[in-house]
Amino acid sequence: MDRDAAIATEGAQLAQEIMENELVMGTDAYKNGNIVYLAHPAVWYTAEGGITALDLMLSDLENTLL
Repeated sequence: MDRDAAIATEGAQLAQEIMENELVMGTDAYKNGNIVYLAHPAVWYTAEGGITALDLMLSDLENTLL
């Protein structure tokens, strides 16, 4: 989860920028495309369990896993 993207931290480096480095790129997870960046980080980080948030979470999972 990308906390800075979720709360719109000004000037913060996004998780994807941090994760895509030489060390991570050398892992099997990276090489096999098994690192996932969620489309709705704010929902994952701040949601309190409402139906709309759940729908977005399920959409993120569906798009990632299928």
